Amino acid sequence: MGEFDSMLARLRAHVEGRQPLPLDVGVWTIERIASLSGGAGLRQQRDANLCAAGRLIGGTIRTRAHEILRIDAMLSRLSARGQAPRRLGLAGGLVLHARGLWPIPADRQLREILASSSAGKLAVESLHIANSSGAQFEHEHEPSAPARIASPHADSGHGGWR
Repeated sequence: MGEFDSMLARLRAHVEGRQPLPLDVGVWTIERIASLSGGAGLRQQRDANLCAAGRLIGGTIRTRAHEILRIDAMLSRLSARGQAPRRLGLAGGLVLHARGLWPIPADRQLREILASSSAGKLAVESLHIANSSGAQFEHEHEPSAPARIASPHADSGHGGWR
């Protein structure tokens, strides 16, 4: 019996017995399904989750990548111990979901993914400026009543400021 047949038999036995999958069987199953789908769609979804997590984290692309990789390492440690993550927050939940879709890339590739997302968000086709005619501008910025500035010397007869 080959590796494929052996893993498929193990998968079937666990599913039919309604038992949790061992880690190696689960990983094998995900890899097989991903290879059948081509993986491009899964990688795109993973990348979208990573970019969303990066926007929540904020900071530079380097900072975002570092925090995503820190969360990924923490999730790996918890998974190795058989523990469920607690209190991940939104960014952590997005990284967890991304991990389930496709492996988290290394630092350099992760920065490229985050940078490509940032570049698209900064592009602005045009800016609409309200009240751009001169006549409207003059009337809208004339104060209806003189503004008074409160100061500690308002009653000293010096116009408020010395």
